[in-house]
Amino acid sequence: MEDIIKRLEMLEYHQQLLIQMVDKNRHEFDWLIIKNRLTKEETAEFFELCEELNKKYQEQKADGFVFHVPLFQEFEKRLHSKLDCKEVIAACIKQGLYKELMIQLYKNLSN
Repeated sequence: MEDIIKRLEMLEYHQQLLIQMVDKNRHEFDWLIIKNRLTKEETAEFFELCEELNKKYQEQKADGFVFHVPLFQEFEKRLHSKLDCKEVIAACIKQGLYKELMIQLYKNLSN
């Protein structure tokens, strides 16, 4: 059991080193996943949320909607508690994830 604990501690240490090595500017959202210790399932839930909201955004855009406050509120409400809304939106924009949706959500941050 002691050997498993030592190996786990070594993996955690190596993970910390890898986080420092990752080019945060190119993989900012990926970096947030590691930094905030999201599981694979939690990350999948995030992408499912983004897919759902992106679909709603595209439908609203096609219908001529200009304001997307309800989308932002839903995103903020359903975002995993380990993540900061402002930080996630900025990271997704920089990494090019759901960029159009995230730009619209970003517009609601100052409101």
